[in-house]
Amino acid sequence: MNKEMKEERKVTILDRGEQITLGTMNYKIVYPIKSIVEIEKEIPEHSLPFMLSNPVRAMSFSFCYALWKWGIKGGKADLSDEKIEELFYDAIAELGNYSEVGKLCISALQKSGTSTKKSGGGGRECVSPGINMDSVTDLVDGLEPLALGELAMTPMAFGNATIAEIMAMLDGYERRREQLEDLFILFSAIPIRQAFASKPQSGKRLYEEMTRYRKSKQPEGLPPIDPALVSKWKDILRGGKDV
Repeated sequence: MNKEMKEERKVTILDRGEQITLGTMNYKIVYPIKSIVEIEKEIPEHSLPFMLSNPVRAMSFSFCYALWKWGIKGGKADLSDEKIEELFYDAIAELGNYSEVGKLCISALQKSGTSTKKSGGGGRECVSPGINMDSVTDLVDGLEPLALGELAMTPMAFGNATIAEIMAMLDGYERRREQLEDLFILFSAIPIRQAFASKPQSGKRLYEEMTRYRKSKQPEGLPPIDPALVSKWKDILRGGKDV
């Protein structure tokens, strides 16, 4: 996982999407996994990577509307398709151009962890940590068994989560697993190796030997825990604040 993606994740987990005020109502634009899957059913090539790789395609009217519709639905607005279409034109009037609505939706898509800015020019690309994929649905299919297995999520919780949230939960799972493994290594494996060794062995050297495989999995290690995020989450969880 590169540094840019780590920095981006600090934002995406707490800030799930974008908001827009139309009239007196405030609407959230969010892209949980179930919305991403529905978008790819409607767009050309059924592929977000295909659409986002080209700025012209990414700003087409039909693509902007597909993003808008499923972003509003992902924000849990219980609205009919007719009402969502009406709001789309209200948003165009509010922002001045349909492409501005598209940019707002793509910003929300980025916050969901589904897309990121290209490192060498215009446009966007889909986030695929170590995975070559033709669509985000391919990534979702790969995440599903991990979410329902290791993360013990329900299918409903999985569908309502963003990709950024799933990735953060997998990082948390990896941390917990490594902590449990450390307990076994420090209080069982190392003492046994030292007890039966023909000559004294350094506990530090044995620990490095037993955990060396972790660097091959994640050369840069797990993303660091940001103290500012920890403080913010404490306020949210203890005070019942809305994220």
